[in-house]
Order: sequence, then structure tokens, then C-alpha cells
Amino acid sequence: MKLKRRSGFLWAASITTVSALAIGCGGDNECEQIYEMEAKCRGEKGDKDRFMKACSAAKSKEPDEFNEAAKCAKAGSCEAMQACKDAAIGKRRAKSVTKAIAEGKWKDAWDDCTLGAEYYGDATFKTECLKVLAEAPSKLQGEDLQRAGYRCSGEMGAELGKAVPEFAKACSTMNAGKLTSATEAVTKARDTGTNDFKACFELKDAAKQAGGEEVAKAETLCKEAELAEGVKKGLAEVAANIAAKKTRLPFECRSTLEELVKLDTEWAKGKRAELMKACFVDLGAMIVEVEGKDAKYVCPYAIKQVQEGVTKYELAAAHPEVAEMTKKLPAKCK
Repeated sequence: MKLKRRSGFLWAASITTVSALAIGCGGDNECEQIYEMEAKCRGEKGDKDRFMKACSAAKSKEPDEFNEAAKCAKAGSCEAMQACKDAAIGKRRAKSVTKAIAEGKWKDAWDDCTLGAEYYGDATFKTECLKVLAEAPSKLQGEDLQRAGYRCSGEMGAELGKAVPEFAKACSTMNAGKLTSATEAVTKARDTGTNDFKACFELKDAAKQAGGEEVAKAETLCKEAELAEGVKKGLAEVAANIAAKKTRLPFECRSTLEELVKLDTEWAKGKRAELMKACFVDLGAMIVEVEGKDAKYVCPYAIKQVQEGVTKYELAAAHPEVAEMTKKLPAKCK
């Protein structure tokens, strides 16, 4: 088994400060053994004199951690020593997990239990963390749920999921909840004419983890939310232009309508019809009325735009008002 990292703060301390070393060794023979194993496994030798002096003082200052270090140095191989260290760390962290569970701090407990598979070598840590993996998906809410989900993604999440099946199951359960809440958030944003970038990012992330058709569904819903903002803006500008007798078609009457046609979902079809009527029938009637008064030599450009929209989207059949508007066209526009 390949060592994943060079843990062991004792050795690092031997190269820097004596005080930090006080966590690693006891009697001379044990300190000697720890030093030799660390040097062997790291492929480098630190300041041995400093290490030994600090080690002599460590036995009384940090007896529990000293005993762990001495025990792990006798494991026989670098891999076994590292596994021993990891289990010792897991044992200490188990106390933190137990405390977090008792206090209802599920996010803290989740963070402690998802740092790496190596700590599950300690039976107490594993027992406590399996409780967390079973309960956290239903206990975590809102931002805590979102942040906890980050541990499920990437190489680290995949590695932990392979080693601890319960973690993979917890991630699947959490992601299902995230997918549901994110879908609701983006749907609400769309229906209020808001393009919520954060909600869409979270939805796409959850959909990616879920896989399958969820990815395409998330993309479509986010596109609808993006266009909803344009529809809302276009309708507001149409209303303002009508009120002010301003003969100008908003930008959304072209760009957003074209995007709605391309999207072609049921939601897009409804919004397309709403925006078409507002732009080319409601605002169009006012444009014909106002611009037609001075159309003595050429057909005004604004009226031509209205005519093009009516023809392009075949609005005459769906809206009787178009016939009345056509009757009022100036001679130069007929």
C-alpha cells in the first residue's frame, strides 16, 4: 500500500522547534526506535539531538500521544506504522464526533467523519461516524447541506466512497435532497422572472452527481430561468412604452423571442405567446397609431418591424386585433 502522505508532526517538529516535538517519544530506547522508523519511512534525517531531548520530556507532558507514537513505531513497516498513526488519530477524533452528535452539530460531525478513509481503522471512530453517515443526510439543512455535499465530489469523495460504502450511500441520499431543493429554488426564480446564478450552479452540480437525464433537465430549467428574466424585462418595457407613447420595440422582442422559439419547452411556448402579443399586438397597435400619422412619403421603420413580427410569428390567426391594426396602416405601409 502506498503511503498517502507524510503525517507525523513529531518528525516535522524535530526539524523546527523542540516544543512541538514533545508529543512523540519517551524513554531513550523508544525515542531511538521512533527516530529510526521516521527517518526510514520519510527518507530523510532530522536533527536527532534535538529530537531526542524533546522526546525525553514528552513522556510526562503528553503520555497518551507518546504511547501511541511508541506503539506505532513498533508496527514493523512504514505502511503499518502509518495505519497505526491513522487509527490513533481516528480514536482521538471519535471523541470530537461523539461530542458533536450530542450537541446536534451534524455539520461538524460530518466534517470530522469525511476527512479520509484511513481514520476508519479505529473501531470507535468507525462506530461513531457510521451514525453520522446514517443521520446527517436528513439532519443537515440549507447552507450546511450544500457545503457538506462538497465532500462527496472530486477524487477525495470517490476514494472515500469506495473505502466506506456508507459514505457513498449518504452522498447519494444528500444529493437527492439537494437536487429537489435546488430544482424548487430555480423553478421559483424562473416563475418570478429572476436568473438566480447561485441556485443554477447548485442545481447543475447536484444534477451532475445524479447523472442520467437530470443533467439535461437542469440545463433546460436554468435556460428557462435565464430567459424568464428577459421576458420580465421585455414586458415591463412594453408597458412603459405604451404608457409613454414611445414607438420603440424593446430588444427582448427580438432576441428573447428567438431564444424562446429555440428552447421550445411548454414553459417557453407560453412565455413566447405572451411576449409576442405584448410586442407586436399591444405595442404594435400603438406604434401604428402614432407613427402612421406622419407616414406621408415612406413607411416608418417602427411599423415595418411590427409587420415583420406579425408575419413571422403568424399572429393574425391567433389575435383578431391584428385585423383592426392592419386597417389603420398608412397607405405607404400597405
